[in-house]
Amino acid sequence: MNENLVREVILSFREVSRKMHQYLAEEASKQDMTTTQLLALSTLKREPHLTLFELADRMKLSKSTTSGIVDRLVKAGFLKRSRVEYNRRALNLELTESGEEKATLTYDVFF
Repeated sequence: MNENLVREVILSFREVSRKMHQYLAEEASKQDMTTTQLLALSTLKREPHLTLFELADRMKLSKSTTSGIVDRLVKAGFLKRSRVEYNRRALNLELTESGEEKATLTYDVFF
């Protein structure tokens, strides 16, 4: 394959990625959230009832980082935790009604 074409494709992907990050940051800011918080809500909209470990895995973040994000989203009223029936130590994460509304505002644009 032509090296110039490969370089052009790579640069195009970088530009698209940069624009997507910029747009997502603007949308998150409009909703008084961080980009990562908005992505967490969108992930839980797409895959309801994930555990903290599963959400961390989907977002490619550490469990401790994800735990902090989840704590803030619970405190803000966008998420709730519930016990997993088959494992009393695990907690499912669920969007609240207001969390669902926040996630829906940008979910359709990206997913």
